[in-house]
Amino acid sequence: MSVSGERMEWARKLIVDSTLFFAPPSFFNDPLDCRIPPTFDGSALEIESYWRRSAQESGQRAREYKQRVREMVRLCKTPAGRTQLTGRFFSALNQHGIACFSMDPANMLMWSYYARGHSGIVVRFNMSLDYVVLINRKHFFLDVNYTDDFPTVPYYEEDSVEAKRKILGTKATAWRHEQEWRIVLVGKTGDFRLPRGMVDGVILGLRTPDDVEGKVRDWIREANRPIDLMRVRHRERSFTLEVGPV
Repeated sequence: MSVSGERMEWARKLIVDSTLFFAPPSFFNDPLDCRIPPTFDGSALEIESYWRRSAQESGQRAREYKQRVREMVRLCKTPAGRTQLTGRFFSALNQHGIACFSMDPANMLMWSYYARGHSGIVVRFNMSLDYVVLINRKHFFLDVNYTDDFPTVPYYEEDSVEAKRKILGTKATAWRHEQEWRIVLVGKTGDFRLPRGMVDGVILGLRTPDDVEGKVRDWIREANRPIDLMRVRHRERSFTLEVGPV
């Protein structure tokens, strides 16, 4: 991450308090990320059953939900109706907050375009079960899948965990180098405090300024818990980066 402007305070909250921002999918820099449209294929029975269940779960009375079912079945059979339903579909997905993680702290490209040309920092997270079970909000993990083609996501299965995994955890092959994992908070976006101790390391970049390093050291002291301070370096006569202690 960059440590300039407003991101300075974001970095402090993350290191000191383990407070991480979970972004809605609409914030992502890839315009196709989490924008896989659903398909509307299904038998008449499947379609009607889906809308009947949806109406019943909303608490509508029998007469109301029967009329609602007829309206929705008719809507999903027209191009305009499908466009409308797809918009609702994406609006619902936008209620879930996502935090993105990389497996590789020495990735040259990641440092270049996420850490402001190697002048920022990398924050390390302990993802052991001891901490994960303490996340006090319904959530799930995603190992991002990279592909050239959109997966098939039937609209009438959009409430399933598998459907959410496909939409929120599939990206273009061009992003494969990120080796990305995600935590999805169900129905929650914005700042969220992770278990204390989950943030357990900070890595300085090749160009991280001395004043930023000083602030990071202050934040580690303020956190008052074990946090490793490291630095990324390039191997002699090589373009390869490696991480080691300061």
